[in-house]
Amino acid sequence: MQYIYDKITPAMQPLNVAVVHPVDENSLRGAWESAQAKLIVPVLVGPEHKIRKAAQDSNIDITKDRKSTRLNSSHTDIS
Repeated sequence: MQYIYDKITPAMQPLNVAVVHPVDENSLRGAWESAQAKLIVPVLVGPEHKIRKAAQDSNIDITKDRKSTRLNSSHTDIS
């Protein structure tokens, strides 16, 4: 992980990253911590109600920064 941090400059923009089916705490927390570190803009793809439940159960506020999180159904086009 240090190698990645060494390559990041303050001028770099976070990357849009699809996080597929983050319906458990580990998946969701990894995406959220990466977003908080300004490494990625997570695009959460999966059943919205399950993602919201995982966030609630894990005390992760995915509504805090609406620019950092977009919820998509598993069956929608994420382009």
